[in-house]
Amino acid sequence: MGFGIGLIHLGIIAVQIETLLCKSILISLIYVAPTTKIDMNIFQELYNINNNCIIVGDLNAKLSEMGPMKTNARGKQLQELLNEGLIECVNDDSTTFEKMNMKPN
Repeated sequence: MGFGIGLIHLGIIAVQIETLLCKSILISLIYVAPTTKIDMNIFQELYNINNNCIIVGDLNAKLSEMGPMKTNARGKQLQELLNEGLIECVNDDSTTFEKMNMKPN
């Protein structure tokens, strides 16, 4: 069993774990700041490293199909990735940040 850690891109940390019983898996944590555009190449880079990949994190993407909010630019990018079949989302519609005395938009 072994593992490797790599920083692929600013805001991304990836760990590859190899076991004797199953093939290796890449676990990646991604954070995209609210004022930053998603670098769409990141997902292809992760897939090229290991297509057996779990991605967790915060893309700061709002997508109306995933909850009671208005779609933003990062949400449109996320929808592209979902439509291409490059990623599959298992997220619920809960927010990761909520301003005091305000509901998510």
